[in-house]
Amino acid sequence: EKLIREGRAVAIERPDTRDRVLFAPTAAKQAPAGLRAAWAAVEVPRGDDLQAALVQRKLLSKEELEVRRARKAAAIKAREEAKRAAKPKRERVGSRKITNTHLDLGK
Repeated sequence: EKLIREGRAVAIERPDTRDRVLFAPTAAKQAPAGLRAAWAAVEVPRGDDLQAALVQRKLLSKEELEVRRARKAAAIKAREEAKRAAKPKRERVGSRKITNTHLDLGK
């Protein structure tokens, strides 16, 4: 709030998520209202719909998407293995003698 009041930052609130993003102020003028409305009206597909749209418009091939999926899966697996390796291992105590003294009936 202080940065905005002092003019050292510009805040933009997204109406769909209510997230607030701060930017440094620019010397450029604001875009015309028509351009801002057109930009806000653009709907970007998410997830698999986005990938299908990229393939349909020939911006990515199915092979490239498969390579990306494999690379992402490998990164996730490596991260999980590193996390597992970082856990401290419990030390094992030497062999213990286990007795059931409660079963000894006066022997």
